[in-house]
Formats: sequence, C-alpha cells, structure tokens
Amino acid sequence: MKYHTKKHLGQVFIKDKNIIDKIIRHAEIISDDDVVEIGCGEGWLSRRLAEEGKSLTIIEIDERFLVETKERLADILTVDYVLCDFLKTGFSEVKAEKVKLVANIPYYISAKIVQQLVEDRHRLVSALIMVQKEFAKKLVAKPGDDEYTSLAVYTQAHFDVSISFLISKQSFRPVPKVDSAMLLLVPNDKLPLDIDRDLFFNIVRAAFWGRRKTLMKCLMESPHTSFSADIKLIPYFSDYPTVRGEMLGLADFLEVYRQVKGFLKSEL
Repeated sequence: MKYHTKKHLGQVFIKDKNIIDKIIRHAEIISDDDVVEIGCGEGWLSRRLAEEGKSLTIIEIDERFLVETKERLADILTVDYVLCDFLKTGFSEVKAEKVKLVANIPYYISAKIVQQLVEDRHRLVSALIMVQKEFAKKLVAKPGDDEYTSLAVYTQAHFDVSISFLISKQSFRPVPKVDSAMLLLVPNDKLPLDIDRDLFFNIVRAAFWGRRKTLMKCLMESPHTSFSADIKLIPYFSDYPTVRGEMLGLADFLEVYRQVKGFLKSEL
C-alpha cells in the first residue's frame, strides 16, 4: 500500500536504512524502555523502534499512514496506535509514565513541538527529534552566536540540548530543500523552583525584541514588559549599561529577572 505525501503537512520520508540504524543507535533504546513516535510515515522507523523497546506508542495525525503502519507491524503486539494531533493532546493518550521519544516531525511546526515537549518534560526520559539543520543550530546556540534567540534560552532552560548527527537531504524521499539534524533533548530543568516562569520568559523575549539594541532599551520599549518604575536605577544597568540581550546566558537572565521583577507592573 502506497500513499502520496501531504505537502501541507511537510512530510518527507527517510529512504536510507543506514540513517534509520543511526537513529536507533543514538536513541539508546533498551528492552525496558517505553517509546513514543510522533508521525510514523510509512512505518520503517516504527518497526525498528518497536523491536528495540518494551512498547511503542505511535501518535499520527494522518489516518492513512496509521493504517499502513498498523498493517506493516501486524506481527508486533506491543504497539499502540493513536490518531490525534500531538500539539493538541501532548502525551495524554500515552499509557506509560516515562517515555523515550523519537520523531521525524514536519519542520514548520518544530518550534511548537519543542514548546509542547517543555510542557510535557516530566514524562520524558529523552527526546530525539529530526529537525531542519538551521533550526537545530538555533537551539544549541550560545550567547553571542548569530543563531542565538529567546527560543534557545527557553529550550536550554529546560533541557540539555545537543545535535546527535546531521543528515543530508539526499537521504529523504521526496528530496527536501534543506539538510536535517537529529536533535537530542534530555530534561534538566535549570530554573529555580520559586521563579515566576511567565515573568522570566517575558523578560527573555523582551531582551531579543530589538536585536542590536541594548538590553535596557529592549526591556523599556518592547511589548513583552511594562514597568512601574525606572529600571535604569537597578544595579545591573549601572554595571552593564550597554549590554545586549543576545550576549546573556541563562545565569545572566536570572540575575536580571531578580533585579527587575519588583519593577514589573502586576498585570504582566
């Protein structure tokens, strides 16, 4: 049974079995692991995941691919098939409490998938996801890098993030316009328990609002923050009056948060 891809879902399939083998090695699945796959496609990676772990839950939005994969894996009894949109359900349909996630996701929703994984990080042992190479570089970027954004700060605040390996576009069918990367996310929450996360990430978003503008100017002018008093008075800006947000690491942002949170208007 063969189906055409749906272009609006951003679907491409791995045709190189060596890449599938490499994904399995980097996922480090053992016989006791409960595994989740988002988007099974034609089911070739699904079979390997089901064979390696204790159980596999496939979450797929396209019923046609779920039917095809169910037929292809008919001899394996430890697979649950869930027809749903992961961005709407998260892991709510997954029976296992802790899972290893492996996914070849549509690239245009990569950021939304990462945000959903942050919300569900308590359910994750690890997540190995295929993304566009440029997107992966953004998530592992460090302060001062051209690719460094508020999404990097957000992701790195909740996960240890690394690129496992790169994949040439020639490994896919149909051939996409970009190369890919397998991105590994391992939960490791680095924010203090008493922090107001909404306020903290409002500050982070504000810091990147005007690239090449000073942090103080971004905080004062962005739509993400509003203050009840003059933040020029805080010690941080006396010490670093010209620092820019893209130069700050997580520890720096935590210090800025501690100093300016008392100046933020309460409705934010």
